[in-house]
Amino acid sequence: MTPLRKQFTIDDHLGKPKQALSHLYSLDVFEELKQYMEKHNLHKEALSLYQYQHDQQASIMRLYAEYLNKNNRYGEAAIGKPSMTQGHRQSTNSPKPLTACQNTAVQAKPTAPPTNGASLSHPASSPNYQKKTSPPWRSP
Repeated sequence: MTPLRKQFTIDDHLGKPKQALSHLYSLDVFEELKQYMEKHNLHKEALSLYQYQHDQQASIMRLYAEYLNKNNRYGEAAIGKPSMTQGHRQSTNSPKPLTACQNTAVQAKPTAPPTNGASLSHPASSPNYQKKTSPPWRSP
């Protein structure tokens, strides 16, 4: 048994799954790492370990999205999906994908202010203002 494998076994036995995961990464056993990651819900830690290996990161991201969907955390899963379908980002300085709400806000066009010189401060200053009357069932 190699020293890294021993360290993994010891950390796993002592209940230190994050450290054990890093030993699996050092051993370069990706399939075993994925199984261990899913067993102990260490998706974020695994993503940070593989931040420069895009194929493995995409595989982990898919597993993480499935985990989030199974646990009814749909919003978080949806945020991760654009990066899975559009491929990996080319650099860490690239902007994050927009959420649906942000995308709608970016596409919205501002409306032009009134051109007839009407003030927006009070409705009575509008030329189309009509004074409201009391409802017919209310007598003065």
